[in-house]
Amino acid sequence: MRVPDETHELTRSGTPFRRAKNLVQVRDWFVHLLVEGRPGLPPLPWAWAGR
Repeated sequence: MRVPDETHELTRSGTPFRRAKNLVQVRDWFVHLLVEGRPGLPPLPWAWAGR
């Protein structure tokens, strides 16, 4: 996942709102693939679609 204006340290030193968005996306990924067992990648949040 690419996050504008952030480095590889996003989870430790990124801006708070981007860190929160990252956690939500990682959680959604785990639910999609591991809990629900669905193939492929989960859809992007609506606010990020097309970016």
